[in-house]
Amino acid sequence: MNENLPMPRRQQSVTVVVIVALLAAAGLLYNYVRAGRAVSGQADRAVVTQAEGFERLRQVDPALVKWQEVRTIELGTQAATAFDVDPKGNVYVVDGTRLRTWSLQTPDRPPRVTPVRADLVDFSGELWLGTAASMRDGAGSVVTDVVREGKEQWVADSGRRVIRHTAADGSVAVIGQKQLILPSPHLRLALKPDGNLLVNNPGRLRVETYSPTGKLIGQFGRPGVDIEGFSGCCNPIDVAVLPDGRIVTAEKGLPRVKVYTPDGKLDSVVATPSDLSRQAVPQVAVTRQGEVLVLEARAGVVKVFAPKSDPDRNVGGTSD
Repeated sequence: MNENLPMPRRQQSVTVVVIVALLAAAGLLYNYVRAGRAVSGQADRAVVTQAEGFERLRQVDPALVKWQEVRTIELGTQAATAFDVDPKGNVYVVDGTRLRTWSLQTPDRPPRVTPVRADLVDFSGELWLGTAASMRDGAGSVVTDVVREGKEQWVADSGRRVIRHTAADGSVAVIGQKQLILPSPHLRLALKPDGNLLVNNPGRLRVETYSPTGKLIGQFGRPGVDIEGFSGCCNPIDVAVLPDGRIVTAEKGLPRVKVYTPDGKLDSVVATPSDLSRQAVPQVAVTRQGEVLVLEARAGVVKVFAPKSDPDRNVGGTSD
């Protein structure tokens, strides 16, 4: 058989079609790989851009940072649920089964540890300890904070989205029933020098003031990742009031602690995102001398911040 005979036309056509198909497939594959590389490169650049953008959000104008960390208390636990400080500078931290007590004047001294069933703590003339479970008001109730003043008591119930106020005569009033929006259980309270109640409203991204009778009389705050705003779905998550009436706020997600004037203008930054752990859910308290204490429960620390203008002040109160 002669192997040099020409290939039949039909077979030639089939061969040409196959070759063309292979070339087309190769072209498609090349374009697919090139497009895939382009998409992958775009995705990589997007990730880098997002990371750079997030890192930029963590940066704060140094001129606004008017506080400095002067002390860190190692708690020896990552289960702390609440804390407070008394006028003498004694810090009380509870974790459900123990009360740990430090003096800010001798922070390196080991704490006094007292076995006690408590996950709520408040100091207003005397130390008060309690449990969220014992203060619930039926199904769906989730107690997140308690503040007391004399014979009056305010209970923050984030589950029912209300604040229950028990007056000195024993009567009970409900505050914020239609006002509070709480995507997460972070409802916190603080009493202002004028006797009004300061409340965070994280779902509305603002801070509110209520009269003793429960009337909304003031508010400030707006959404925003900029330093003046409150970021994310639900911030701020805690509030406190300095002796001069300025308001301290704490945020999670983009963790930071700030100070606002009584009328809601940004005054200064206490702790930037770089000063706190990325997963921080900070709680705040203040001393009679005007220091700001920040509890980072997951990190197992309380950080003490003092104004930079007075770095050598006697942090934590007096011994009287």
